[in-house]
Amino acid sequence: MEKNGITECFEEVETAEKYNGYFCRIPEIITIAILGSMCGLKNVSQIHQWASNDRVSEFLREEFGINHVPCYYWILCMLKMIKTETLNRCFANWVYSFMPENAKDMTISLDGKTICEIVNNT
Repeated sequence: MEKNGITECFEEVETAEKYNGYFCRIPEIITIAILGSMCGLKNVSQIHQWASNDRVSEFLREEFGINHVPCYYWILCMLKMIKTETLNRCFANWVYSFMPENAKDMTISLDGKTICEIVNNT
């Protein structure tokens, strides 16, 4: 799977309701949520406040083509529309895109516990 960026990896995410992307598309909202989470933000309110910052908005526009950051309520509504099984599939494919071809069966530890268990048990 060769994609140009994070937003493109989530193009196939489906929604439970019809949505035509008024100001922002679902893949853009997912990108904002993932980037905010990677910055340590814990909820949609914090992510919205971060994304609305002038410098961050400029970064999102220049690096990801996200021209509009919706209000907090609309981000929340859009995230609730996502069919989780399609998000899970796209997220897994995005993560796999960073891994070597033969690594599909690897365990990825996001919190370090698995790595600590492996190191302590050897």
